[in-house]
Amino acid sequence: MRLDSGDFLFMRDGLARVVWAGDGTRRARPVAFRSLVPKVVRDAAVTFSIGAADQTVLGGAFCIDSPEARMFVAALPPVFCVRRGAPYTARLATIVDELVEEATTPTLGASPVVARLAEVAVLIAVRSFATTDGEGSGLLDAARDPRLGRALATIHDEPARPWTVAEAVGYASTAAFSVAFKRVRGIPPGAVRKQRAA
Repeated sequence: MRLDSGDFLFMRDGLARVVWAGDGTRRARPVAFRSLVPKVVRDAAVTFSIGAADQTVLGGAFCIDSPEARMFVAALPPVFCVRRGAPYTARLATIVDELVEEATTPTLGASPVVARLAEVAVLIAVRSFATTDGEGSGLLDAARDPRLGRALATIHDEPARPWTVAEAVGYASTAAFSVAFKRVRGIPPGAVRKQRAA
């Protein structure tokens, strides 16, 4: 996934990945993310460089205590990117600038400020993703539901498993699902795809 300045990347279990620097035509050798960031300390940020000195990424991590919040996060895709200028992100650049300032300058009481700013940044990014990625607010609603949230988390954790839940709820074919979708939404799924593409 290519990142540009101002992009916000969400990664669940993000250390188990590789990163590299370079443009679209020439890339440096991939580097294990864990070798650049061996560990992430709670309420702290980690700065690391990839390639040239001006390619610095500020990263951090959350320790989530609430079971409901963990269920919600588990229902999100393991990786998603919110691009600069996406809906709801007008304030995100300002928040991230403040976050960088607090995280990289030794200031009294910086740790709780970093934690709160990071929390707000993630919530805005999740809001933007959830309302623009083809799912709308339904993803948030489903993740809040105890049964649906667990099902979504399991499906995201095991995407290769031969899931049968479409069959289990009565949609034995694409056509059957399309009819039910149109009955609820008023338009067929294909029309929604075309609207989103436009």
